[in-house]
Amino acid sequence: ADPADAAAAAGGASAPAESSAHVYNVDAAVGEAEVRAFFADRVGAVVACELLEPLEGKDTREAIVAFETPDVVQSAMGLSGMELGNAAVSVGPALRAPRAAAAA
Repeated sequence: ADPADAAAAAGGASAPAESSAHVYNVDAAVGEAEVRAFFADRVGAVVACELLEPLEGKDTREAIVAFETPDVVQSAMGLSGMELGNAAVSVGPALRAPRAAAAA
């Protein structure tokens, strides 16, 4: 079975990896809403966002952000070097789509 189908069936994000960007060096103090706004204000709507936990002793973390179309990822990569919080982010293509947040 296709993992994307399984994620969609489980109520998760169905955005494909080609429409997703991997964001490195995200200030650990920045929340999901700020990451979404950073990209939405500059390149287009964010359809899903996953923040990864910072590694122990690090004050930055990574995020995986999905957009409506793959061409938006190219625009998002152009934001590398811009500051989000207190760190300059690096944006590249993602190897996978964001995982849906666990239901509380």
